[in-house]
Amino acid sequence: MSKSVFSRVFTPACNKSATRENAVSGFQTTGIYPLNPLAVPESAFGPSEASERPSNSAAAGPTDLKGQDEDPPLQMGVKATEVYGLTQAKALMSQTAAGPAQRSS
Repeated sequence: MSKSVFSRVFTPACNKSATRENAVSGFQTTGIYPLNPLAVPESAFGPSEASERPSNSAAAGPTDLKGQDEDPPLQMGVKATEVYGLTQAKALMSQTAAGPAQRSS
């Protein structure tokens, strides 16, 4: 498919689906806003399943981090309850649900 054909197919579909309602729904469903650390089920944080597809070692990047000045990247999948604890996560949820005017400093 050429770039011009792709653009003619993609642009109308993108314009139709990129709505405010879809954006708001995405933030709510994932618990980003309003904050809901428990929105994503525990099962979503499980290990990935093995794939039969061969890996592309060039795209994987460096595996030896020794001697680098930067900290290693943060691990993905850290749950809010692990960072804050369940009580604090629930408190954050209730503060967000209350709205900005009712939050305490």
